[in-house]
Amino acid sequence: IEAFRRPDLPENITKVLRGRNINVSKTKTTISNNILKVMLIVHVPDVEQLKWVLSKIGEIPNVLDVRRQKWSD
Repeated sequence: IEAFRRPDLPENITKVLRGRNINVSKTKTTISNNILKVMLIVHVPDVEQLKWVLSKIGEIPNVLDVRRQKWSD
């Protein structure tokens, strides 16, 4: 997830995931030039659920990009 940094963004992301009881096992956050990058490992039962998550997070205000990718440390 890439988004303009704002105080309630993490809460908005959590609300989307909590609404579907989606488990998050790992997170990584970086900030550069007021852009917040959040990587999450989420556990979903199927691809349709993953598509839903990506779509809903993409609807959060100030989110610039949301996509699936491999975890990198």
